[in-house]
Amino acid sequence: MWKNSYSANTNQKVWAAKFTARHPNLVALELSSFKCGHDAPIYSVVEGIIEKSGTPYFSFKDIDENKPSGSIRIRVETIHYFLKRYVEDMQKQPVSAADIDQQLADYEQKLREELLREAELVALAERHQELAEEMKVSRKLLPVVNPGGAHIPHLGA
Repeated sequence: MWKNSYSANTNQKVWAAKFTARHPNLVALELSSFKCGHDAPIYSVVEGIIEKSGTPYFSFKDIDENKPSGSIRIRVETIHYFLKRYVEDMQKQPVSAADIDQQLADYEQKLREELLREAELVALAERHQELAEEMKVSRKLLPVVNPGGAHIPHLGA
């Protein structure tokens, strides 16, 4: 999954971030008792995956640093408030079927253009290879001319 993985837990976190980012009805919540440790290098990777998709992301580290019950209660209230506002914002901006169809059409066009570019590059590479082969076949050796001006045929000719 991730080239700098130090544990199975690291891969599970990256996998979960990718899954959550692709699912429209999920929110990412990362709880940890530590800010450092063997998973520390992937915190920014996970955050980047989630934020790029626009999925809500909550990351709480050092949960049991002070009084766990008070700390968790404040965090739960924060999450509740944010998600309530998030739902309200989503309901204010309904996406119509026409919008979704247009987005899909734009994406399909982009993919088709990329495929066309790739096909053109493949055809260009094949033509280049053909020309290189023709050059090898048609390469003629030039005759050698001695300084006296007499024509001496080349041995390969």
